[in-house]
Amino acid sequence: MNTAIDLGYYKTKGIDTGGQPFSFPSITGTPDKSRFSLNGHDNGIILTKPYHKLVGENVEDQSLFAVRWEDRDWIRTDDYAALLYAAMSEMTTSFHINVNLVTGLPVRFYEQDRDYLRDRLLGQHQLHREGRKPQTININRVKVVPQNVGAYLSVALDDRGRQAVDADFISGRVGVIDIGSLTTNYLVMSKFTELNQESTSIEAGGWKLARQVRQALGGLCPDLTIKDHELMGAIRRGFVYYYGQRVDLADIITQAADNLEAQIIATARDRWGKGAHLHTILITGGGALLLGQRILRHFPHARLVDDPVFANVRGYWKLGQRPGVWG
Repeated sequence: MNTAIDLGYYKTKGIDTGGQPFSFPSITGTPDKSRFSLNGHDNGIILTKPYHKLVGENVEDQSLFAVRWEDRDWIRTDDYAALLYAAMSEMTTSFHINVNLVTGLPVRFYEQDRDYLRDRLLGQHQLHREGRKPQTININRVKVVPQNVGAYLSVALDDRGRQAVDADFISGRVGVIDIGSLTTNYLVMSKFTELNQESTSIEAGGWKLARQVRQALGGLCPDLTIKDHELMGAIRRGFVYYYGQRVDLADIITQAADNLEAQIIATARDRWGKGAHLHTILITGGGALLLGQRILRHFPHARLVDDPVFANVRGYWKLGQRPGVWG
């Protein structure tokens, strides 16, 4: 089976054996459980082998100790492996399966880390998710690509991995701005090949906006304690409750978005000028939900990709189906 997993700093995403996307937060914690619920509450993904950890949705609410990595070296940690195994358990419930896997790395770390990541992923993986029988997953082959190549491939290829767009798109230069949680990656592709001199990455993404909002909240609502997932929900809603009173966040969010937009556009201008030489600019990543419309104002030939949160992993999956890609 050919499949794909995209482990991002904020979200882990994958494609299951039925071709459907899934995701959960990239956070691990102690495997603590709720003792009582009236709504059929699911304790979430609890791994018992090879690591005893709670993974994903319920960690911030349930775990006494929680870990969310924001560091290049996280691919060398047990927490990264736990996220991988949780994704495998979401990908399939089969007891034994052989897969070829496509995954990605941030542009700036790609050359240095791709061989290490490939070697870590290859081979047999045994895992046990609470409530299920143990699983053995053999990863026979691994292809590691720069993360935002996925968004390009999600547009360029169909579900069989064959070319899905006109020849002008493929032969021209196509820019990709991938706004992630901690990084924004810039990529230019032509004829399915990266143009390295026009590609880069910066440490600025959705979490930078969220932290600015959190800092402003500290002054506005000094007694408020808010967890990461609650903060992101408040940013999407545009308000929080403080001692029972609704507090509007529109001005705070706008200021933070203005600052992040300015940084993202400044880097794009530095690499691409006004982008007039590019056939198309694709806007993708979870941050596109917050900033996509703003970025479009700067480039008349830019467009948001479909389902930007899953665009990279969907592109990985399409690459995995491409005839001849596995040799």
